[in-house]
Amino acid sequence: MAKLDAGKFTLKSMFSSKNAKAKLIGKVQSEICQLERDIENWEVVKRFLIVYIAEIAIPEYSAKKVAKYIQAMAGFSNDEILNSRAQKFCWQDFYGLIK
Repeated sequence: MAKLDAGKFTLKSMFSSKNAKAKLIGKVQSEICQLERDIENWEVVKRFLIVYIAEIAIPEYSAKKVAKYIQAMAGFSNDEILNSRAQKFCWQDFYGLIK
């Protein structure tokens, strides 16, 4: 870009007319402006995403995981209670046999 503005020699410019060079300079400048706007827009999007993640996504994810953990522990506790009962009956039967 700087070479084209300064009128310096580049391989592409060797075969281009002045009008084509001017169009190329304009095109490159407009692309640079668009990229600068895209960067500014990205910063806005990034701020929105950070707020969304911090305020909504993480708390929801955390709440779902806590609920699943509680459900799993309730199932585990129930299974342990059933195993305890089965073990109790087994030992009662054994005690009855040896008494």
